[in-house]
Amino acid sequence: MLLCSQYKMRKLLYIVPLLLLFAAIGCKPRNYVIQQISPAGKRVNTLDSLNRPDSGILALIAPYKLKLDSQMKVVIGSTSVDMPNTRPNGTLGNFIADILKTQTQRIIKTDIDFAFTNISGIRQPMLPEGEITKGKIFELLPFDNMVVAAEVKGETLKKVFEQIAAKGGEAITGFKLTIKDNKLVEATYNNIPVDYTKNYVVCTTDFLFTGGDNYTMFKEGVVKEYKTGITIRDMVMDYIYNICAVNGALTPQPDERITIQ
Repeated sequence: MLLCSQYKMRKLLYIVPLLLLFAAIGCKPRNYVIQQISPAGKRVNTLDSLNRPDSGILALIAPYKLKLDSQMKVVIGSTSVDMPNTRPNGTLGNFIADILKTQTQRIIKTDIDFAFTNISGIRQPMLPEGEITKGKIFELLPFDNMVVAAEVKGETLKKVFEQIAAKGGEAITGFKLTIKDNKLVEATYNNIPVDYTKNYVVCTTDFLFTGGDNYTMFKEGVVKEYKTGITIRDMVMDYIYNICAVNGALTPQPDERITIQ
């Protein structure tokens, strides 16, 4: 009761002066003056001062920017052809999906049946012919999405295929899909239809695995999870650096993994 009374007293100490102020203002007579406003005038840009760079801040970040720029210019490999990022069978998407599959298998020491990532997560329309720098890969894959894998039930994998079909295709490897009117017609491996009564190991990013882009099917039907501890960007950079050091420039070829009827 004491605390309640103290609270009420403090509340009144704030409210009463405000009421008196409003009453005084309301009772005071007001004189209104009609003024003519000229349509002529000068536009004032109140953001001009905000558009000017702060020299102090620029000086502060200069050494860090210089170091970052030098790192982004490091050449990690090259490609002998343009690698477009298109649906449903872009060379770049296929290339990244292949990296996910082969490198994740090596890390978790388990065969991957199917790997995929979302085309919208690859943020450039193309990796052009020529030198590949770290900066170009950061532009392609700016998000720190981790690579994960999971053993899933066949019915869960089928839902993945159906969502890929609804998207009009994604970057995939391991199985081939046939799509018509954004609906799954068939999924095959070596021309043999997928047996959905079996379990399969799927590799993707944690963004998709946790429901991003409506890939919500992983919330159920997961038998076992695997974590690689590496981002998709670092996995791609490491692969390009190592493969180009041995074989020279990349020479990816078009591959029809998704057929649109």
